[in-house]
Amino acid sequence: MKWSLKHQTQLHASAQRRHFDTHQCYVVELLGSPGCGKTSLIRASIPLMGPCGVVNGEMSSFHDHTDFDPNCKWTMHIDTSNRCHLEARDLHAIPDENLDRVPFVFVENVGNLVCPTSCPIGAHLRVLVLSVAEGADKLAKYPVAVLAADVLLISKTDLLPFVSFDLEQARRDAQRLNPLISVLQVNDQDQNLLRPWVDHIQVRANAYHLSRGLCPWH
Repeated sequence: MKWSLKHQTQLHASAQRRHFDTHQCYVVELLGSPGCGKTSLIRASIPLMGPCGVVNGEMSSFHDHTDFDPNCKWTMHIDTSNRCHLEARDLHAIPDENLDRVPFVFVENVGNLVCPTSCPIGAHLRVLVLSVAEGADKLAKYPVAVLAADVLLISKTDLLPFVSFDLEQARRDAQRLNPLISVLQVNDQDQNLLRPWVDHIQVRANAYHLSRGLCPWH
């Protein structure tokens, strides 16, 4: 029986999700354009969190694969070569012992708002990061990215005095396209804006661990 490419992708993602579940590891995938602030957001969030791991997918550079807080117990760079997205099979490279060391993993996908959205990797939570410098209309231009996400993070809000960005328009567009999406503002320079984001994923991760009869993660 021949499977469509989309169906094969879903099967690989489901298998990878089961693998994460076997190791009791909650996985958050970050999607977004180049320069939207995915890496800096991860760096800023880790000190507020417990032990975690970080996977960084890039087409060629190792630039983002350094300088994380001690709470980050391990990092892994995945070179996708000419592919503009990670695939579930790429995450087979994570050693099982790494997954066993932490209850939580960030996966930073390649900077792209098209390819990664249609290629799930088995993460428990998909987060779309949109910088205010990109413009609020970007959500309407890339609806598949909004539909694929569980959370929208509007990042680099410290730039709001210097750019034209309509927060309410962004929120309306996101929730019109995806009524279930959560919308949060973040600024990696301001812990008051980082804390709600970290609390949000910790609540979701704790619910996941409790549903599996595990101790809450904190």
